[in-house]
Amino acid sequence: DDVIVMFSAALGTEYGIDKITGLKKDTVFKLLQEMMELSNNEIEFEPEKYLEKAGAIVEPIFSSSGMNDDKEIFYDFDFSYDAGIVIKAEDLSIEKQSENLMNRLNFSNETLSETDAKADEFEIYQIKSDEKLRNIRFENIESLKKFGVKVEYDNYDFVYKGQLNKMDLEDIFEKFNIDRPEDFKGHSLSVGDVVVLNKNGEDTAYFVDSFGFKDVPEFIISKEKLKDKISSDKKISIVELLKENKEKIKEKESVNKKHENKLFNER
Repeated sequence: DDVIVMFSAALGTEYGIDKITGLKKDTVFKLLQEMMELSNNEIEFEPEKYLEKAGAIVEPIFSSSGMNDDKEIFYDFDFSYDAGIVIKAEDLSIEKQSENLMNRLNFSNETLSETDAKADEFEIYQIKSDEKLRNIRFENIESLKKFGVKVEYDNYDFVYKGQLNKMDLEDIFEKFNIDRPEDFKGHSLSVGDVVVLNKNGEDTAYFVDSFGFKDVPEFIISKEKLKDKISSDKKISIVELLKENKEKIKEKESVNKKHENKLFNER
């Protein structure tokens, strides 16, 4: 899942919030703690570059200087320069946790329903570093058929996204072999990789074959199915947590009421 990190200062009036992908939640927390130690020792560093060096993909989603600053914020971790600590959302009060979860759900729904036109983009996917997939790495489409393996999203890691800028598949192949961008973390574009083109909001996936590219619609189908499942599971999880937190709030109010009545009766 995405990990959301807020970098806050000036008593929370100045902030930037990033979506972190490519790293597990506990790994992100460990890196944030390392950065906080640097900050507390007044050692200069750039948070984005620090995270990217560890393999993270960092995407800004909020900032107090104008990016989505009209929306309610949420986060998994608050890197608080003022307090000199990293605050976990799960350690907030029950009320704050509920608010945080609701803001996350609302933002997710708004993002999914956005209809604003976006620039045409491309994405690169490469086979996961998984022992069970070792034999199919760098294999062509015919070999995959012999192994009975489908070109499915779950077998691949997302490694890069960029704007098309009138490039076609051949241009992308050449660029990611001869003139790879500095922020590209994968290997040279090779047989077995998948390139997804997003044109006018429509995704089309292409398998890099021994000769040319093969259209692989099953990649997009499996990607959408997994996305829908994750989205559904996440919503169910958030709703369940909100329900659980509501019960805790009621329980807390009931205990407080009993305590008040006891004090009143003892007077």
